[in-house]
Amino acid sequence: ALVVLAVRFMPKVSAIEWIGVYSYVIYLWHPAANAVMRTVLTRLGVESHAVLFPLGMVVGIAVPILIQRTVKNWPTPVRLPLTGG
Repeated sequence: ALVVLAVRFMPKVSAIEWIGVYSYVIYLWHPAANAVMRTVLTRLGVESHAVLFPLGMVVGIAVPILIQRTVKNWPTPVRLPLTGG
C-alpha cells in the first residue's frame, strides 16, 4: 500500500518517464553494454570503481536506447531479437 501511495503522490520526473519507455531494451542489453565498457577500460588500465561504476551506468542506459532508436523502423524479424518488441 505504501508503494502505491508513493507512486500516486510523488512528483513526476520527465527524464525518468522518458527512459521508462526504453526499460525493456535496457533490461536486455545493459549487461552486455556494461561488460564491453568495463573490459575496454580495464584493458586500458582503468581499475577505479569510482570511474567504472558511473560510466557503466551511463553506457548501460545509453547503448540500449541507441540500439532501440536505431532499429525501430527495421523489419520485425530483425528488430524483434534485438529489442524484444
